[in-house]
Amino acid sequence: MLLVFALTVVAALVVGDRVRAYRSREHRVAARRLRAASARGAAGDAVCVTGWIEDVPAPLRAPLSGGACAAYSASARLSYQNPTVAVVSGLTVSEQRATEFFLKTAEGRVRVRGERVELAFPTRRLRWVREERRQAFAYPWRLSAEKVPRLSNLREKTLRLGDKISVYGLVREEPAGSALGASPATYREAPLERCLSGSIDHPLTLGPAHGTWPLGRWHLRRLRRAGRRALRRTRRAARLVRRTWRRS
Repeated sequence: MLLVFALTVVAALVVGDRVRAYRSREHRVAARRLRAASARGAAGDAVCVTGWIEDVPAPLRAPLSGGACAAYSASARLSYQNPTVAVVSGLTVSEQRATEFFLKTAEGRVRVRGERVELAFPTRRLRWVREERRQAFAYPWRLSAEKVPRLSNLREKTLRLGDKISVYGLVREEPAGSALGASPATYREAPLERCLSGSIDHPLTLGPAHGTWPLGRWHLRRLRRAGRRALRRTRRAARLVRRTWRRS
C-alpha cells in the first residue's frame, strides 16, 4: 500500500509539473502583480480592475490565427538551415500587442490604452497555421533573402470581445474619447473618464480574472487526459507490484 501511495504522489507531481510548465517566470511575476494591486485608487495610482471586454474600436489581427482581437501574445521557435551546420535552433521569439479597448466593470466603464502591454496568459499551441502567416511572422528574423528561419512550436493567445480579464495599470482621468476630434473648447468641456495605461515601472498587465481557470478549457482537457494517463500507469505499476509480491 505504501508503494501504491508513493506512485500516486509521483503521478500527481508529474501532472503538477505540466500545470506549472504552462506558466513561465514572467507569467508568475505578472500574476503576483495582479493579485497585489488594489481595485481602487486615485489618478496616478496603480490598480487592478476586473471586467469584460465591452468594445474594441480598432481591433488587431492575430498574426498566426488571423482572428480579430483586442490583444494577443504569439511565440515560435526559430531554426536556421546552414550549409556548414545542419540546423541552428533553440531561439524562441515572442510578440505581444494590444489596442485600445473598453472594459465593463462593476464600478463603470474603463478605457484601457494598449501601451507597454504584458499578457499574463498561457499560450495555446496551434496545430495548423497558414503558410503566408508563417512567413509574415518569420519575416523580421530573417538573416538574408535566402536564410529565412523555419518556425516550430507555434503558440498564441488572443483576447476578444466578451472575455473576462483583470487589468493592472496606472489610473488616468482623460476627456471622453468621443470628444478627441472636436474643437478645443468642446474638448475642454468634455466629461472625464477613467483610463488605465502602462509605464516602464508599471507595465499594463492583462491577466486571467480572479476566480477563473487561467489555462482555459483546452488546457484543462489536456491536463485531465494527462491525469488519466498517469492514473492508468500508477494502477498498472501497482498490479505489477502485487503480482511480483505474490510470486515471491
